Amino acid sequence: MPSFKHNLARLAEQAFERKGDYPVLLFEGRWHGSGELFDRGRKIAGGFTALGVAPGDRVVVTMANCPEVGIIYNALWRAGAVVTPATFLLPPEELAHVIADSEACGVVTTPEFVEKVREAVSGIDSVRFVISTENVGDDVASLESLEAAEP
Repeated sequence: MPSFKHNLARLAEQAFERKGDYPVLLFEGRWHGSGELFDRGRKIAGGFTALGVAPGDRVVVTMANCPEVGIIYNALWRAGAVVTPATFLLPPEELAHVIADSEACGVVTTPEFVEKVREAVSGIDSVRFVISTENVGDDVASLESLEAAEP
């Protein structure tokens, strides 16, 4: 993680250190603890780093509402990347414009939008990876593989 004194990842880390583990997110009837979310973000940040994501790299995030959205944002901040949010409602042509214009090195999405993302990244040279919250094929990495790549 970059050695910035004050950045969003460090602020989140300091909040966790002060408050500890407590129920922080209720999603579809399940409470997620701050410790669980913090730990997953840390592991996934390591996976992004292993993929070659460097400070200042842009990564487009276009996901359905789920706990992984916050985890991904935190992981990217910890890796020093710039989160480029794109609403999942964008059609492929407009998503391609966001990806190309930001010169994103990758895209993170949820399974229901993988086909749209595949179409959008086609022919965009800056994109090195597409990641989904679940396994969806050999050409798309999963969050599970990022968590396993923790350095």
